[in-house]
Amino acid sequence: MVLGPSAVLVGQRVPPSSIVEEFVCFNTILEILCSVDSVIVFDSARYGRNDSALAARCEVPYTRNCDIDVHFSLNRACAGKQRCSMAVNTAFFGDPCGYDEFLKIVYRCVECKCNTSLSSTAESTNRWSPT
Repeated sequence: MVLGPSAVLVGQRVPPSSIVEEFVCFNTILEILCSVDSVIVFDSARYGRNDSALAARCEVPYTRNCDIDVHFSLNRACAGKQRCSMAVNTAFFGDPCGYDEFLKIVYRCVECKCNTSLSSTAESTNRWSPT
C-alpha cells in the first residue's frame, strides 16, 4: 500500500479530510476505515497495470494503456460508509489486462452527520450528509 500526505497504516482510522493515495495488489484485500462520524469519498479509482512503479511493486508486468476507471463501481460498494473491505480480484473488477492487475485509489474520509437506522433485514444503513 502506498500512502499519500498523511501516513495511515492498514487498519488504522483515517483522520477526516486527509487525502490518501493507496494501491492494492491483485488477490489481496482493500481495507478502508474512517474515523467515527466520517465516511469514505473516492477522488479516483483505476484498476489495471498502467503504472510501471506499482506494477513492479505488485510483481506484475507493466502494460501501457491497460487500466480501467472503477470509480463508479467502488462508489457503489463503499462510498458513504465508514468502513469498506473487499477483495481485489476479477470477480469484482473484471480482467482488463488479461491477468493480475492492481487497484490504485485516491480517497478521503469526510465528516458527516450520520443517522444509522435498522432496515427490515436488520442490517444497518447509513444516511449521511457532508458537514
